[in-house]
Amino acid sequence: MIVCGLMSLQSFAQGTADDMQGAKQEITKDFTTFFKATGDQDVETVANYMYPRLFEFVPRELLISSMKQMMSDTTIKIQFLNTSINEISDITTIDKTDYAIVSYSFTLLMTMLGEDAEADEDSDFNPIVFTADALAAKHGKDNVTYDLEKSQVNVNIVTKAMAFHEESGKTWTFLEYKPELEPILTQLVPDEILKTLAPEMTEPKITEGEANSLEAALANPEEVTSLIINGGIHGLLESLPKEIGELKNLKILYLTDHPLRSIPKEIGQLQQLKELSFAGCQLTSVPDELFQLTNLKELLLNDNQFSEEYLETLRQRFEKEMPNTEVTLEY
Repeated sequence: MIVCGLMSLQSFAQGTADDMQGAKQEITKDFTTFFKATGDQDVETVANYMYPRLFEFVPRELLISSMKQMMSDTTIKIQFLNTSINEISDITTIDKTDYAIVSYSFTLLMTMLGEDAEADEDSDFNPIVFTADALAAKHGKDNVTYDLEKSQVNVNIVTKAMAFHEESGKTWTFLEYKPELEPILTQLVPDEILKTLAPEMTEPKITEGEANSLEAALANPEEVTSLIINGGIHGLLESLPKEIGELKNLKILYLTDHPLRSIPKEIGQLQQLKELSFAGCQLTSVPDELFQLTNLKELLLNDNQFSEEYLETLRQRFEKEMPNTEVTLEY
């Protein structure tokens, strides 16, 4: 594969500058169509411009159904504004597939609707401010603003997408280039492409406080403010080490859809946590130390293996000991 890839890479490199420029123009055209369809909530077109091998991991119809469900949310309105393609990398070819990185930016405008936009009169919790703070932790404070009167949050986002063109394909197709999709990209994209076009994906890292793996988080525990590991995308965690308690500055911890049967008592040391999810795991109980996390605003424990009797015990304890936390125990 490497020999074939080098030969293919060489043949593309020997093409004219006009060939490269023409290919980049095609990428621009197809990516513009792809992103416009996202803003227009045209999920069929969005799916048509996704790299087709993605559907080996997530069935196309399931993905379309999930997008439709997300876009039908009546509690929030999402708009994409000021979209701009900043740069397209040179194109590399391996095994008759062309690869490139598209760097682009846009403004995400979120408008909260109805009761979900209203502040809680019994506490200091304001959903607009909370959402803005969570997004600032990911994208930087300078990139996030909010308007309480309009119930809006603005986020300026600079990000990347991986572009693909197969020999039999009529258009370029795309996958978002972000930590959540790294486990999939590393299986879809040859190592030599990742090392050339996206070297930062080949090693654990922390970007603006957000870790892309448990390994990266524990290697630099004081830097991490957000750790999101989805078992359906990132790979499964069989257990959670007690060292999780070292992430003292963690504000967001999502460990969803893992075969976790227990939570270490050191979870109680994460006093900065605002959002916590163990949804979709295999828990039968939670440690008493969980109830020490009184700064939590949201806790997801749905779709575990709690008995009905234990669920009732949890309801009573959360109501008594964590009255300001929004707790989800069941769907």
